[in-house]
Amino acid sequence: MIDKKERIYFYDNLKYLLVTLVVIGHFLLLIPDVSGAKGLILFIYSFHMPLFVFVSGFFAKKIKDENGHFRLERVFNLMFIYIIFKILSYFFVKVIFHQDVAVSMVAEIDAPWYLMAMALWFVLTYLFERINPKYLFGMSIVVALLAGFDLRVSDVLCLSRVFVFYPFYLAGYYISKEKMNQLSQTLHQRKWQLLSFICCVTFLLIFLIFEKELYFMKPVFTGQNPYATLEFPLDIPLMGLLTRLVTYGISVLLGVSLLSLTPRRKLFFTSLGTRTIQVYVLHYFIYLIVLYSGLNMKLMSQFGEMTIVIYIIFSMILTMVLSWKYLGYPFSKIMNIKYDKLYQK
Repeated sequence: MIDKKERIYFYDNLKYLLVTLVVIGHFLLLIPDVSGAKGLILFIYSFHMPLFVFVSGFFAKKIKDENGHFRLERVFNLMFIYIIFKILSYFFVKVIFHQDVAVSMVAEIDAPWYLMAMALWFVLTYLFERINPKYLFGMSIVVALLAGFDLRVSDVLCLSRVFVFYPFYLAGYYISKEKMNQLSQTLHQRKWQLLSFICCVTFLLIFLIFEKELYFMKPVFTGQNPYATLEFPLDIPLMGLLTRLVTYGISVLLGVSLLSLTPRRKLFFTSLGTRTIQVYVLHYFIYLIVLYSGLNMKLMSQFGEMTIVIYIIFSMILTMVLSWKYLGYPFSKIMNIKYDKLYQK
């Protein structure tokens, strides 16, 4: 059996590794034309958000409080951070860097989408709790596949990504802690870790070697766009749906592989895995500074293809810095706000 502390270490290690990949992925998007960047972007985006959503669902099991009431404060708290995130992002881009941007509280294409999506997944799971999990999970996949055909399913309420990633959220929500621990124990056997390593290396090499040919999959991995807005290499019926099915398969394979390769023991970054929300929010402002200050262009002109290494190292250091516990103080305060006086349970 896995020791209780060992289980906690595993989840914290996993969350920290995932948020580090989020940061690396965002900065690599600044240099897609550098050799190898597209391949790394494809590799990271193929599994990091699906697995992040799975973990979010796994830790969202307490949809009701001890009295059986829906935890509406969880939704309020997430939306509170979302609104602050949106306002500060607009301030950064419009006021500081004088960029002509519009702001919409109901539509989002960048990093804040995840906060709104988590709130919506939380509500949807509560509304559908009476549906048999097998049927709901199956329906969520069907809806995700069909949603790509509807141009109205877009960035409004982040609906496209809400639908596309909801199966991963449900998978995390419905798997019990006991089953998850059993799965972790099995996956950490040497033979499965070896297969997982081979799987990761294989896909990484495929993405790096065929990065230009396969980059059309990137917007499918993000789940953001309807099929009709994407360019596919083959003009065949249902190409968008088939591509999404393939990306789902890749996401599951690589997600399971990362679960297998994530250490279960306590490491120097383990405790930082409890502070992923602050890293997710705060790194975006550093990203905006690099993007709009001209620093990205300066790095590219001076270091060329080595910029990719600089961004990876910088992202790893930035993740550690932004995980500083005192930076998490406002986030913990917001996530623990009580709204008992605003509504009746």
